[in-house]
Amino acid sequence: MTTNLVKQKENLEAYIRSTGYNTRGMNVENNHVLIEKPILDSYEDEHQRKELVDLVNVIETRTRGGKYEVTDFESDSLQEISENFVERTESDKKKTISVDYLVKLFSGKLDFSQEQLDDGQYNLTDFLGKKIIKLKRRTRNREIGKILQTAKVQTATSLDDLKSIVSLINPERNVSI
Repeated sequence: MTTNLVKQKENLEAYIRSTGYNTRGMNVENNHVLIEKPILDSYEDEHQRKELVDLVNVIETRTRGGKYEVTDFESDSLQEISENFVERTESDKKKTISVDYLVKLFSGKLDFSQEQLDDGQYNLTDFLGKKIIKLKRRTRNREIGKILQTAKVQTATSLDDLKSIVSLINPERNVSI
């Protein structure tokens, strides 16, 4: 962990222990402290169970919304070529899909008991990390679930039907039956 990240986490803990009065080193917007992405990411646990958020591509952006071009899954592969390489035809070109996106902002609160705040031996950073990650994953899972409810329903009446549905899933997701 970098020195800057350690300092940011210490500032966050000082803010919490002061019950919101000590905002030194914190980004504050509309009386809410903004916890930066490096702090959130530092709490991530590599060995967490699989959830919806693990099955979604996350693409970093610096804008609040717009369009993003993604390669169509069907055309995103390498093609076999012969020794006598022939120029690419029009059908060989990658197909792209334009995806509209909009970044949503979420707010919430973390509850601490007075005993947690007063006890200098209590590992507030560990508690904070676990709580933030749980809230972040729960919120993202809920939002992904809302989108999945709009997906086309497919019925599987046999193992072959189930296999054909699973074959539609991107192999990078490492899904198996």
